[in-house]
Amino acid sequence: MPAFPWLATNTLDGDRTATKMRALRSVGVPYDDTQIAGAKEAVAGKTEMDAMVAYLQQLGTALKASR
Repeated sequence: MPAFPWLATNTLDGDRTATKMRALRSVGVPYDDTQIAGAKEAVAGKTEMDAMVAYLQQLGTALKASR
């Protein structure tokens, strides 16, 4: 499997994070207004690797409550 070295060095700026969260909320992901409002600050300075790990850790848990 390739190493994907850019995941550890590319940092997130959060410019589009709130927009993405609003789109996900429209399809059932339970983000509230507070989470969306603080999205840019929550990801500032984090790497793409941090984001990937967070995504993998929450897989399957976000929609459990609605089933």
